[in-house]
Amino acid sequence: MNSLDLHVDFEVVLPYKIYPGEVQGNLSTLLLENRHPMGASDFTKRLKGIEVYPEVLEKWNNLCPTLGDAIAVHPYGSIRVIRCNARLWNIIANSKLHEGVIELKGNRYDALGGAHILGMQILNYRRKRDDLRNVFSYLDISPKNCSFCLPKVRDYPYLTLLAFNHSAKVLGASRLDENGYLIGVR
Repeated sequence: MNSLDLHVDFEVVLPYKIYPGEVQGNLSTLLLENRHPMGASDFTKRLKGIEVYPEVLEKWNNLCPTLGDAIAVHPYGSIRVIRCNARLWNIIANSKLHEGVIELKGNRYDALGGAHILGMQILNYRRKRDDLRNVFSYLDISPKNCSFCLPKVRDYPYLTLLAFNHSAKVLGASRLDENGYLIGVR
């Protein structure tokens, strides 16, 4: 698949470019090309906008992209979901990786901001789907046909990017040292 596959024939401006490969390195490349990584909201809006173009929709549905939105996980089980922003991308692009994620030392977890979900709410999530509805609301996506696959808790706080799977039906986390698909937007 190439970047042209993401566009409808009549689109004159081609805003989308695929960056396949190692996520952290491609994030740096994408930023140097004055693009930004597509977030969850923009991805779901694009899927909705191309529903009448099945060939293009199929390409998008098969992507399983790493997103420009991020998640930080605390050892006590709480999480922070952070929407797309340049400060976040610079942290991710320029930080040293530890086991495929960015270890957050000192007060870096608290300084990230974003939607904060306490560990107790996370525990209840398995029983009550509504407990994390503010994650979907914060990311401006519908929880109707989407589930949230929580990343594992480690013995240190960490940061990584979110990713979609199964035609944006599953939202989860991506390792930054593995191959994936970032979609750069101009």
